[in-house]
Amino acid sequence: MAWTAPRTWVTSEVVTAANMNSAVRDNLRYLKGLDGAITIEDDIVTSNNVDGVDVSSHESRHISGGADDIDSALAIAAMPNLTDGNVWKGNVSNRPTEVAFPTRTLSAANETVQEGYYAATTLSAVDADLAVGNIKKDIVIFGFTGTVVDLATIAAEASLAMFQTFGPAGTMISPSNLNDNDTGSSAAADAINEYGEVAFGDVVTIKRWRQYGWVTNNNDGVWKIQYWNVETDAWADWVTGIATRGASWSGLSTESEVITTKIRLVATTIDTGAGDSRIGQLEVIF
Repeated sequence: MAWTAPRTWVTSEVVTAANMNSAVRDNLRYLKGLDGAITIEDDIVTSNNVDGVDVSSHESRHISGGADDIDSALAIAAMPNLTDGNVWKGNVSNRPTEVAFPTRTLSAANETVQEGYYAATTLSAVDADLAVGNIKKDIVIFGFTGTVVDLATIAAEASLAMFQTFGPAGTMISPSNLNDNDTGSSAAADAINEYGEVAFGDVVTIKRWRQYGWVTNNNDGVWKIQYWNVETDAWADWVTGIATRGASWSGLSTESEVITTKIRLVATTIDTGAGDSRIGQLEVIF
């Protein structure tokens, strides 16, 4: 069936089956294509206008730079030309304008992360304190596995028994006499920087020391005690300016507490009594 011009009904007109069939049923069948192919209006093909309404595609009517510049298809086509790091933003005329995306920066002063764009970086570049040497051992923070050992929690208080357990070594004469609990024998240094070294066999805290001198000393030699810094892996001075003494015990001196695994007694000035600095016994404890 062909398309039938829509019927205009008038008041008091009798509606018949024939009228309804031709004016409603048949036209619905036509629109659904139940009775053959639909014929497109000539006006649509020739002028893209039906009853005064422009039905042409938006793209065919688009004027570059016009007020309708915000167009999905055109915007998608323009995306490859968008400058890296920029975005499209509507201006006062609702036209898309390319603008730089505001860049945020992280701050080491606080934990705030603002919404926005961030340039590529690393958190350790933002704050150099984010390092394995500043994090507790085996704790992982942003991929950094800590290496710091809280020595104070594992260090034992050095006892005299611990100090006397291991025989000393070193460059001085008879270093084993340093901690053998026998004041009848001595260790000696006849050159500056000769030393005797005593290991504790564990991580310990020390703070006190005393010495037993030797009968031949003229008391004008000088010793120093060094400790092994377990954090820097290096020797460090602990007590300096220790004078050699005669055959008697010094008082028990208290110094700053340090954590270590071993100590050294080092000659810094040689005693003039017998041409060497002698010591009968050394004690280093907590």
